[in-house]
Order: sequence, then C-alpha cells, then structure tokens
Amino acid sequence: MWGKALSSRQVGMGRVGLVALLMFCGLAIGTIGWRRSLGLAFLLSAAGAGTVVYRSATYSRHYGITDASITLSSTLLLLLVAAIIVEARGERAVPWVPLFLFTVGGVSLLLLYWGDQSQQRAGLLLYVSALLAFGVGRWLGENATPRYEVLVAIGLSSVTAAHLVAATFQSRGELVGTSGDPAARDWVLNSHRMLGFYNHPSTLGKTTFLLLFFLLPLTMSRSRVARGSAQIGIVLGFIASFLTVSRANVAASACAVLIWILINRKAVSNGARIATAVAVGAATFGNLGAISALETRNQADPTGGPRDQLLSIGLHQIADTPWFGVGANYYSEFVGRYDPYAATGFPVHNTFLLGVAELGIPLAVVFFSPVLLTVMIGWQRWQRNGFLDARTAAMVATVPGTLLITLTGWGMLSEASLLLWYAALGNLATRGPEVLVSTDKSSNGDAAVPGTFSSHPDGTSPSVATMNASN
Repeated sequence: MWGKALSSRQVGMGRVGLVALLMFCGLAIGTIGWRRSLGLAFLLSAAGAGTVVYRSATYSRHYGITDASITLSSTLLLLLVAAIIVEARGERAVPWVPLFLFTVGGVSLLLLYWGDQSQQRAGLLLYVSALLAFGVGRWLGENATPRYEVLVAIGLSSVTAAHLVAATFQSRGELVGTSGDPAARDWVLNSHRMLGFYNHPSTLGKTTFLLLFFLLPLTMSRSRVARGSAQIGIVLGFIASFLTVSRANVAASACAVLIWILINRKAVSNGARIATAVAVGAATFGNLGAISALETRNQADPTGGPRDQLLSIGLHQIADTPWFGVGANYYSEFVGRYDPYAATGFPVHNTFLLGVAELGIPLAVVFFSPVLLTVMIGWQRWQRNGFLDARTAAMVATVPGTLLITLTGWGMLSEASLLLWYAALGNLATRGPEVLVSTDKSSNGDAAVPGTFSSHPDGTSPSVATMNASN
C-alpha cells in the first residue's frame, strides 16, 4: 500500500486460511447449496481469510491500489465463479448496465489514451471486479435464508477473531501473521500499530468496519445463533480496529455502532445493549497502550504525508485530465513525474478524488454509482414503507463512517478493501423482513410495529411473526 514504502500486496491468512475457508464452505453446501456457499466463500476470503493464488514472477515495487501486474487472488477467483454460476442458473448477479458501460469505456481508454501499461490493466481488472462484487453481494442479500445467516455470522465473526488473535500477539511483539514482511515488522515494532493478517494497519481497520455492513443486520436475525455470533463479531472487530490505531476507522466503527444502538433501541433488549457496552468498554480500558498510541497519532501523523499539499496536487491533476484520467492504478507513476510525494507513495487522501484522477469524471461516475444507488434505494425504501428494516438501518448507521473514511483516505480503493466494500453495499441494497423502527404516523393501526417482523412487499409473511426482544 501507499505510505512508508509499502506495496499494495495483500497478505491475508495464507494457505491455511484458504484451506479452512474452503472446508467451512464445503460443509455448508448441504445446508445452503452451492451458490450461497460460493458467495459465502467469497465474503470470507474478502474479509482476509484468502490469499494470493498467482502473482507474476517478476514482481516490481509499485505504489497503487493493486499490484503492478495482474494478480489472481482467491477472492477474485471465488467472485468470478460465484457470479458465473448464479448467472448460469438464470438469476441476476451481474449489474450489466454499469458493468458494460465501465468495461467498454475503461478498455477504450486503456488502449487509446492511457498507454496500455501493466499497472493499468491490473487496476482496471480490480475496478471491474468491484462492480461484480456489488452484484454478488446484492444476490446474497436477496437470497439470504435463516441457515445462511447463521453461517455468514459464524464465518465472518471467526475471521474477525483470527485477525484479533494475530493483532493481540503482535501487540506483544510477536510477528504473527506478517509473513516476515519488513514493512509489517516496522508497523508493529516501531509504529505500534497492529495489522492482523494484512500488511497495513488501516486495512484491518477498514475490514472490521465493512463487516459491520453484514453483522449489524444479522443482530436482528430470527436465529439466536446468528444474532449472538454477529454481536460477538462486532465486539471483537471493534477491539481489533482499536489496536490498529487507525483514527478514521476507529471513529467510523464507533459511530456506526452508536447510531445502530440509537436506531435499534426499541428492538434490542436492554441486557444485550448493556452487555455490548460493557464488553467494548472493558476492551477499551484493557488496551491503554493503544489509547496512548491513538492520542499520539492524533497529534502528529508522520506517515500520512502533507495532506493539504496532496489534496492540492490531486485537484490540479484532475483539472489537467478531467475526462480521461491518468489511468487505473497509475496515479503514482503519472503524477510522480512532477510530484515527489506521489512518486514515493503518497496519493491524494480522498477515495472519490483518487478515483476521478485515475479514471476521469465520466468513468468514475459509472464506477461509484453503486455507492449512490445503495443510499437512494435505502432512503426510498424507508420513505415508501414507513419503517426501517435491518439493512436500511445498517445503511443509515454506516453512512457517516463511510464518508469519514472515504473523504480522509484512499484505502477503500485498495485491493484489500474494495471488493468487500462493494459486496457490502450490494448486501445493504436489498431489504430483509426485520423491522426496527416504524416511522408511519398513520392511525389505521396497520403500521409496522418496532421490534416485529412485517410482511414483505408482495404480501407474504415471514415464518416468524414476532421477534422475541429478550433473545
């Protein structure tokens, strides 16, 4: 990744994690079927349980959103297989319109304007894959079953626990999960920022935040096991995020959980809220070293670069190439010709501006359309139905944190975060039956009641009529 002379290589949990992932999802086939199992495997791999399957033998140092040449990861391969199998069964898992527009536009720019560099080909593949991830995430949300919810809650919480275990050992000077990377050693031993199974602490912080897009709605599942597993995953993820000393990520996660609790106050028992608060509080005060490191980093950020100057340079580049950009995954090479900060791995610290600088305005609008689409769908669903379902509420809870992260950093575009981000957006773009808060002020008595399940728009009712708030 950019900063401190790091590449964008994703470490992940390696072969052991991949084998465990495949075994878990293989056992799930008999319970939730092939398609959901493949989708679940993709999510777990995107959350850090996967690894790189193939990388060019001539690996070169590169500062960008992905490697300098096309790299095949387990996450990408599982995503492609899941999308193909779902589409082959006649079900929609691919957002064809934005995918077609972006692919045609991107390939045209690659061949006719950008220069067809290996970095650009790798970056374009990552951007295209993100749109596929949005479609697969949406399909999984639309086809979620109670058994699937149990498995995804257990799976994501287990991956989070593994990251936390690695980060805990790292906080004690043991370089667990770093694969002997010198840069990772520097982060842990000198910067006192923990990584989990990644090579950059901010990646772990973003992963735990993005998992809230899945875990928050699952705390309202009809299954007690899914609810409990999701709650455990949220608490463990917050602790892991805190150990990374990533300011925006810690603040984003805390903000999302706080908003969720406020929205969810009539649907979750006081005991569950208190238990969660106590667990988070105990974890926080139990890691006073991380608190001290976070305070120090708030006072000075020696590894982030001069952000005002980086912003000015980024805006200048956008003004120079507004329509066609400089090329996917090519900001450092292009802007680095005249700016020493970009040349040494410091881009503009803004996800959307970096996307515009690389892709140009028209292509960036197409690429970021799922972000706006998810918010618009959730808002319209809220206004039309008169109540907040669990996924819409999770969207409301995570929007402030998403803005905080994307407007102060570029990392959401990195290979380690982008596919999980877009899959999470796809998940929130669908509606589950769980109702949290009714906003319908009509007096006809038909409005959805907070803490109960309501009928689907087609008039069918879930198998469970009333949620037991004490579970």
